[in-house]
Amino acid sequence: MQAEEVARKFDRYRREGKAWRARCPVHKSKSLTLGIYSGDRAVILHCFAGCDPKDILTSVGLTVSDLYYQHRERLSPAAS
Repeated sequence: MQAEEVARKFDRYRREGKAWRARCPVHKSKSLTLGIYSGDRAVILHCFAGCDPKDILTSVGLTVSDLYYQHRERLSPAAS
């Protein structure tokens, strides 16, 4: 998944520069306290209120493995 796809799992989100901000579902904040960033190998979540990323992911039906990028170029057949 890409950062934008992860952000869309949350009730309220918006793009902020190269990152995304969303409302954290764990502590039910009305502000966008969850940062969603594109890392080198995976999407990174950071709640500025200190919520556990696993709890955040569980609340929107995702797992930690969902954050890692898929290397589709290695899985797809070679072009003829």
